[in-house]
Amino acid sequence: GTITRTWTATDVCGNTTTATQVITVQDKTAPVVDCPPSQTFCIVPDNNYIIPPISATDNCSSNLTISYDVSGATTPRSGTGTDASGIFNVGVSTIKWTVTDACGNTTNCTTTVTINPLPDPVITGPDPTCVNTGTVTYTVTQVGCNTYDWTVSAGGTIIGSNTGSSIVVQWTTTGPQTVTITETVCGTGCKKTVTKDITVNPKPITTPITHD
Repeated sequence: GTITRTWTATDVCGNTTTATQVITVQDKTAPVVDCPPSQTFCIVPDNNYIIPPISATDNCSSNLTISYDVSGATTPRSGTGTDASGIFNVGVSTIKWTVTDACGNTTNCTTTVTINPLPDPVITGPDPTCVNTGTVTYTVTQVGCNTYDWTVSAGGTIIGSNTGSSIVVQWTTTGPQTVTITETVCGTGCKKTVTKDITVNPKPITTPITHD
């Protein structure tokens, strides 16, 4: 701000001289900001993510202007305010925050936002199949160190382990059945569950051939 002082000097004869002194006090201290930490998500259907808000204080001004710019994997966007939540694409994006006080002092900081993809398991195996005709195998492609967890509907039994990229199943009940797998990406923990519908038919009935 500005301080104005008026000085008056008077001699013994009553003569007076006046002078004005202007003192300008400048704020050179930038705002102090608490930047949101890096954020990591597994992709969600609407690509919309909640980012913690930024907070900031200033030594002599409560009138702070806050803006942000998003770049990187996400289509560039910008805005004002403390909340940069919204659309982020798969990959690594950066939020650059800018906080400016009433005197024009500025502080910048960044928040990294990482969106990880989900796995995409595809189950292959016999469909349709027949009841009580031995075992059948269902498989997905093993991806890196990803892990797998299988289940089957009540009409079947998994023979052996239900983990790994394949299972062996014995169907003991006819009708519509299901095979389900959950694949989890190692390193990120992102997971996806898919189900394959299986039709289990009765065993064929053989009729002896008779001769007249």
